[in-house]
Amino acid sequence: MEAEYVALSAGVKEAMWIQMFIAELDMSNLFPQSCELRCDNRAAIDFSKNHGEKGHTKHIDIAHHLVREKLDEGTVTLSYIASNDNPADIMTKSLRRIVHREVVQKLGLNVPKVGD
Repeated sequence: MEAEYVALSAGVKEAMWIQMFIAELDMSNLFPQSCELRCDNRAAIDFSKNHGEKGHTKHIDIAHHLVREKLDEGTVTLSYIASNDNPADIMTKSLRRIVHREVVQKLGLNVPKVGD
């Protein structure tokens, strides 16, 4: 759970940078004010939304609690995405050929044919 929470923190930082970049371009009115982050780990989502500390989570660096702060502000929202529906898995997990093909299609990519 800790690794996923730290990854959420990194995602929030990226979302904040993108929001500031869009504001700098004076295009904020074209995009939603809140950025939706999706996570395939329910424990990390629950920990982000729950401000109570438990014994096994006290060691998490306070720097990563930016997720909670931005959730409270409404700058970001979190939602669960099942691993089967998560297109980011193509970058982090080895997938069976059929699943890989489905994810590639979801991302709008083409797989070149080899040997023809």
